Amino acid sequence: MNRLFPLWIAAIGVVTLQGCPTTHVLVPSRATVPEMAKLSQSKGSVADVFTIEGEQLWLTVEPGPPEMFTGTLVFSAPAQHVSLPFDSLVLIYYTKPHSAKLPKPERFPLLAAAGAAEQAMSCEELSVATARAEALRWFARRRGATPYTAGEQRKLHAKHAATYVGNTLLAFVILVTASSGAGGNLLPVHESNEPLRWAVTAADERIAGLLPIRAGKNCTGRTTLQAETTDIQLWMTLDAARVPQKGAPVDEHAALTRRTEVFDQLGPKPVSSE
Repeated sequence: MNRLFPLWIAAIGVVTLQGCPTTHVLVPSRATVPEMAKLSQSKGSVADVFTIEGEQLWLTVEPGPPEMFTGTLVFSAPAQHVSLPFDSLVLIYYTKPHSAKLPKPERFPLLAAAGAAEQAMSCEELSVATARAEALRWFARRRGATPYTAGEQRKLHAKHAATYVGNTLLAFVILVTASSGAGGNLLPVHESNEPLRWAVTAADERIAGLLPIRAGKNCTGRTTLQAETTDIQLWMTLDAARVPQKGAPVDEHAALTRRTEVFDQLGPKPVSSE
């Protein structure tokens, strides 16, 4: 499946978060451990934390032990203290210490496809990376997002490239005519849940890259929502079913529907759960 995620989505995500003076985002990974360590000692910061168990918690950060994210739940009475291992964290939206506002998540990140860095990981590191991708996918799926086929990705990439050129020309016209009192509004160029759909698509691609790496290293499979079936076993079943009969056309939508059904079994909870 081709990954043609449009650059405009990533750019909008950066602008939105940077444009909001109180909200910042941190995507936990092996590479961002130093940033997590610094934030975990930032007493008074307020964090909206997403975990691999499918939980979303608002915490007032309190310094704690190494590689633990600790704090007091914002909406608890009496006060409830929690400690979360770094490896259990999927996303962290946070404000600077003593901010009067809660962090406001704007959109989910687009996870990178598995590559050379993941090939060099240990089984334990790969398991954590998989759990994080599965959980981020689940959070987006719970919000009604579905992934794009390769064909849909190509069409959207072309559409937004054309829209970018058109809006650039329109902006020039607006600047030229502004002195005469003329004006106008640039309309949104994407459907309301498109960023979430790209997030699911990216997470799917990362998961689809991590599972065969773990299988090739003979790593232990992670439990799934299917009784006595690991994530690697689910992947192997799906991978075998993907091989088309000789001469048979590939139905992208049917293949994606099947993969979505299988990946929904990865958890951490049923997509339809309350």
